[in-house]
Amino acid sequence: SQRCQECHAEIYESYQSVAMARSFYRPTSQNVIEDYEIRNQFYHAPSDRHYRMIQRDGRFYQRRYQLDDVGRKKNILEQEVTHIIGSGQHARTYLNLSEQGVLRQLPVTWYPQEQRWGMSPGYDHRHHDGFKRRVTHSCLFCHNAYPSGPQASDRYGQKSVFPQDLPLGINCERCHGSGVRHIRLAEDELVQAEEIRRSSEG
Repeated sequence: SQRCQECHAEIYESYQSVAMARSFYRPTSQNVIEDYEIRNQFYHAPSDRHYRMIQRDGRFYQRRYQLDDVGRKKNILEQEVTHIIGSGQHARTYLNLSEQGVLRQLPVTWYPQEQRWGMSPGYDHRHHDGFKRRVTHSCLFCHNAYPSGPQASDRYGQKSVFPQDLPLGINCERCHGSGVRHIRLAEDELVQAEEIRRSSEG
């Protein structure tokens, strides 16, 4: 997409405001739309689990706990948010990418239209996956650009493993296909404009 920007700057810039371009990204203090200060706690009655969403030192976390008979916290687990999926128009769901390349969905989602936290899609029942739901290549297929490099783990039956430098957002090649040939032709002064144009049709 950076190479596309060189020749298609206006299209590239306008696309950055489209929801598809903002479908997958890292959390920062600048892109916070959630309530991390006042209404940052959520209790899920069916599974009897409490959740607290935390912003600490420029990083973001989801913490789960339960209460014992005298109200003390137990079964505590905290997981960092490394990526966000969703443009924020309808929902923002949170992921954690481990050092081993395992990508997992976190159990609580922010719903902007209602300005509230709630269980992530598929989690609103007693025996949900908690912090264990793995994100697969097929999940990411609709919500992001393709990870760079061949990944043997994207084959059927394999557990998905991802590189640490995941692309951020659905990019040009997701709709137009590989831009390699298009760029090569554009750099060749002997190639006609119509041939260059045809090579980008996806």
